[in-house]
Amino acid sequence: MTKYRHNVTKYRSRPPRFALPCSLGAADFTTIALNVTGSKLIVSLDTDANGSVAVGAVGVPGLSLADATPLSATTTDAVVEFKGAKDFSSRIGKTVAFEVKMSRAAMFILRFL
Repeated sequence: MTKYRHNVTKYRSRPPRFALPCSLGAADFTTIALNVTGSKLIVSLDTDANGSVAVGAVGVPGLSLADATPLSATTTDAVVEFKGAKDFSSRIGKTVAFEVKMSRAAMFILRFL
């Protein structure tokens, strides 16, 4: 069985973007509260063939990690989708922490559009 080491680091880049790199492995973490500046949550990520990333808002019904559709591709500017096509329109101007679950993936940017 192969074991993966990972490091998760938060970098602040151009507001409101945050980089959350993780080596290909697994990581589950919660971000600090971020200011919601748009209705859509955007991520850039890199996964291997069996990898995935799921992102959900902590304490926000309909936008939680359980409601998020996992993403499994290497892409830039992927829109995080939720059951019922919900978005962050009602949360603009408020702060939200995000729960992230990654498996064999790296997420580089988390921002709003």
